Amino acid sequence: MKIGLVTPYIYPLPGGVNAHVAYLYENLIARGHDVRILSSTHGPQKHTEG
Repeated sequence: MKIGLVTPYIYPLPGGVNAHVAYLYENLIARGHDVRILSSTHGPQKHTEG
């Protein structure tokens, strides 16, 4: 199965969300799935008006 994991954080920098994404990735790959990770290049940002 083809699976996409999406995170708003820069991967593979350390952090709770990225640790979870890495765990899912490794275990899905081990089960024979085709897995891709899509992540941000800048991380989450606050919206400012002005």
